Amino acid sequence: MYRPGRELTRQVEENQNFSAILDDALYLRKQMERQGMIGINSMEKLNQAVDEAANWFRGTFGRNPQPESSGWAANKTPEEIAGRLKTVTESAPSRTKMATSIENVLEHPEFAAAYPGIARSAYYVADPMELGLGTRGVAGPKGVGLSQDIAFNLGEGKSVTLHEIQHKIQEREGFGKGGNPETARQYAEKPLNEELGLLRPTLEQRSRASAFATPASRAQYAQRLNELQRKENIKPRDLTRSSDWYQYGTRVSQQMADEGYGWQMPAKAGANRDFWIRGAVRRMQRMIEADRPDMRGAAESMTPAQAKAALAKANRIFQKTQPEAIQASKIQDKLNEVGSLSDYELYRRLAGEAEARLVQERMNLTPEQRRTTFPQYDVAPKQQIIRR
Repeated sequence: MYRPGRELTRQVEENQNFSAILDDALYLRKQMERQGMIGINSMEKLNQAVDEAANWFRGTFGRNPQPESSGWAANKTPEEIAGRLKTVTESAPSRTKMATSIENVLEHPEFAAAYPGIARSAYYVADPMELGLGTRGVAGPKGVGLSQDIAFNLGEGKSVTLHEIQHKIQEREGFGKGGNPETARQYAEKPLNEELGLLRPTLEQRSRASAFATPASRAQYAQRLNELQRKENIKPRDLTRSSDWYQYGTRVSQQMADEGYGWQMPAKAGANRDFWIRGAVRRMQRMIEADRPDMRGAAESMTPAQAKAALAKANRIFQKTQPEAIQASKIQDKLNEVGSLSDYELYRRLAGEAEARLVQERMNLTPEQRRTTFPQYDVAPKQQIIRR
């Protein structure tokens, strides 16, 4: 049971008999006004103090104080009454400022027995601006704090209090914690970057392998094109299966036709087809070198044996480190996904926030219902961000 109002009433009653002092002051002011026994300056001070106290009383209890005499104000000057009221009003708890313990506002024997330290920790009501713009509740070193806008709303106040208590339990048990939209991205990216950092040496090894494999691959390809231009009995697929043929084939065929060699490759094997293929390869190679300067002179940059050895070495490294490369790719995909999400969505995905919202969702279930109703998170567990 959530009972902030009862706790506030208890604190008010213990606060130097505030209600009796206020009632007396109202009674005395009424009598003095009738009898003309109060000066202008004294009246102003008393009026101000009484009005401030009465406004506090109405804001706290939703009703007006009653001008009744209990004898406290007898033989007191207006200045003494005003000073006393001001002191008591400033220190009095209210709907806008109240501090106590969680167990005094939330009657929950099972919780108090399981987590007595948390149950005895602070509960306080604060100005929304003190908590942060748009923040309804917080759980921190000071305890559990609720915005004065909702603290005394029995439904919403209870819900947010349970949400924040769950954050205290997460901290105690080492569960995934909650956070806020301003820091959620950091919590989402940090573990992924740490995982990626552990793989960095392997990724750098692959990068170095690529650095010597790439020129070797260019050299080997250029050497193969040169070899095709000298080869006899060339098979058509040696040309047409090349990825560059898909890019340059139409232009090459057009050039061959323009120069009188025919648009199509001769169908019959023999010298004519070999001549056409060698001419096509030569023209395609010139087009490649025009578009990709790094292919110019590639065939002469190393011997075939050197190119073969470099590629074999690189392939051994690539095969050995393939699992780490796959893992790194998956991590990068997750980082990309994080980058595509808003700060608020990342905040919602924090495991601690999803769990605390689940507590709110189930707060009105009976013990039997909680045992038989499987928890349904509003964020799939595999999408949750674990913050330790």
